[in-house]
Amino acid sequence: AGDKTRALNVGDAEAIGFRRFYVEGDVVVTAVDIERLASLLTDGVEAVAPTLHLDGSRAGRLVRSYHRFWAALPTVRHSLAGRGCFGLSEAGRRRWGRFPAVVADDQFVNQLFEPHEITIADDVSSTVTLPTSLAALVARSEEHTSELQSH
Repeated sequence: AGDKTRALNVGDAEAIGFRRFYVEGDVVVTAVDIERLASLLTDGVEAVAPTLHLDGSRAGRLVRSYHRFWAALPTVRHSLAGRGCFGLSEAGRRRWGRFPAVVADDQFVNQLFEPHEITIADDVSSTVTLPTSLAALVARSEEHTSELQSH
């Protein structure tokens, strides 16, 4: 979390102006999609995110099944978290100072907003590539757990 947190904070310190977008390095979202999301940050909408598209083309059956179940959870369907991309209005970004040293920055940000302040765009999607195997999924989960325990 340290390097990512540092990158988020450096990016925010260097950024000029607002509507701010935070996109994971391994997520595919186009500039047109970002423009569409930015247009939704109006009239009390302080945070936006694309619809989640999971690319399981190289993943095993168990990994795909796990992520189908995970993506269907209400806490995921209506959340900024797990989409690999979210955008904030100026007022939304001013709700906290520096990003804390957390693994799930998207979950941290999501908990700062009421449901009516978040829009998940139906006509914009981000593509998140799933791990290829159950072993890779477990390894990623263990990495996140150890990062959480070290903070």
